[in-house]
Amino acid sequence: MALAADRRVQARRAAEPAGARPGNRHRRRADAIDTATELMAYYPVQVEKMLAQYDVLSSELGEARVRGLYDAEELEILDEYLAHGKAVRAERAPRESG
Repeated sequence: MALAADRRVQARRAAEPAGARPGNRHRRRADAIDTATELMAYYPVQVEKMLAQYDVLSSELGEARVRGLYDAEELEILDEYLAHGKAVRAERAPRESG
């Protein structure tokens, strides 16, 4: 979703003449807000998918082997995504079972 929004913004900007009017600033701000909103909506989906993929790989290859594929910086980011994915999963579980 976010990529589609980015492409729309880029297409609009490419279509603007080189000396675009200053009033376009407001439209760009609205585009930025739309893009940020789409990113915020997609992030829970992204981290939940990452958690699911990590679970599958860990069960097939072993967690140590999967984690061994990443350097320290990547592991830090991965752990943050996994924690967020677990939080999303925990938040959705009561809704889906009830």
